[in-house]
Amino acid sequence: MQTSKRIYVLVFLVVLSAGRISGQEGFMQDLERVNSLFGKGQFCKMTYRLFRAGVESPVEVLEGSYLSKGKNYILEIAGTKVISIEKERLLINEPEKFMALAKPALFGEYGQVDFSQIEPFIDTVKMVPGLPEHIKGYALFLKPYLSNPYKRIEMYIDTQTGYPVKIRLLYANEIDFSTDNSGALGYPIIEVRYKEIRPRSIPDKEFDTKRYYSCVKGTCSGKGAYTGYAFYNQKDL
Repeated sequence: MQTSKRIYVLVFLVVLSAGRISGQEGFMQDLERVNSLFGKGQFCKMTYRLFRAGVESPVEVLEGSYLSKGKNYILEIAGTKVISIEKERLLINEPEKFMALAKPALFGEYGQVDFSQIEPFIDTVKMVPGLPEHIKGYALFLKPYLSNPYKRIEMYIDTQTGYPVKIRLLYANEIDFSTDNSGALGYPIIEVRYKEIRPRSIPDKEFDTKRYYSCVKGTCSGKGAYTGYAFYNQKDL
């Protein structure tokens, strides 16, 4: 399967459960407010920027949209759609005409961060200084862990609206930024800015992945507009 070297690892919605980070009650309260707002159904546009650490200009800038209700979401960016529900995650890449089915991710591609799960290896949470009064910025320093590709996550929340403003992900491992695999290594930084966030009534059928594919005797394939797409079933791996 040929895929773009573009990194799509985006954190859009923080999923919270009963977990708590000791001594960070204000942080958890702000995140719970974000979670509550998005749980009721929200739509927003977003700008995605990929940076190479130490370089001011972004390597890539993309525009996209994000639709969420509870823990379910639909992301659309650069001809790629991701539908993530409790049981599975479906990626549809229209430019390269393939579909991929996988388990929902805790971390990784299009993943969401469940802080109740990463609590054992959270290091510290610090406020980001020098922000406008109505913006709170948190920096989470993470310890290495099997499924954790990040060493730092920055979250910026508008306390007037309760909505996220920006998220920055700093990676723990280098990648090749060259277009010819020549070994131009660097640490990637992902920045996601949210805009035009607004409530939306979303019927559950919007998140029905079976609208896009069907399976017969364990073999899955796209249907409708996606008939003929290559299909990769990674859900059972």
